[in-house]
Amino acid sequence: MDNSEEVYIQFKSNPQVTFGKPICIKDVAYISCSNELRFNIENIEVLPQATQKSYKIRAVDITQLIRDNMENITVNLLGKENILVEPRDGTGKPHRLKTFFTVFAASLLLFIGAGLAIMYFHEDVNMHDTHRSMYELLTGIKNDRPLIISIPYSIGLGLGIAVFFDVFSLDRKDDKPGPLEIEIYKYNKDIEEYKLSLDDDK
Repeated sequence: MDNSEEVYIQFKSNPQVTFGKPICIKDVAYISCSNELRFNIENIEVLPQATQKSYKIRAVDITQLIRDNMENITVNLLGKENILVEPRDGTGKPHRLKTFFTVFAASLLLFIGAGLAIMYFHEDVNMHDTHRSMYELLTGIKNDRPLIISIPYSIGLGLGIAVFFDVFSLDRKDDKPGPLEIEIYKYNKDIEEYKLSLDDDK
């Protein structure tokens, strides 16, 4: 009769590991088993010190570590087989002044770039002539500066962008991420999958 105890392991989606400190199983995975056994497994070291920018940790390595340190254990993996761990600097929060200038510079560049892109688009499609034609079609009067059309159009363009990026629902940001947050999440997931695939190709 098999008297081994069942242990269930599931990798964390975003493990928090401090640069320069050891990485234990509890830092990278959730563990389900008896309390006494969980305490012993949680403190098994995966790496003695996190000194690189990223580590690929495989489920088979975690399973082997547990079997080497514990007896009569059956390890069951739930979820993905590999995980990418990127240690973070634990010295403290970044300087506020540096953060402010970084955000300001990035915002300024994005603002200028977005403005130029919109202007180039309108120049390419000749939006000014379009507005003049619309004004003449609706009123029967020629006007080289149809502000009654251009001003609402400009306001609507800005409001449309703001609504698309969910700017006005600040109180629901935690419950419903905007398109930009989703794209950043997809980008980070693609980078993670790419880094994990590099070791598989070696």
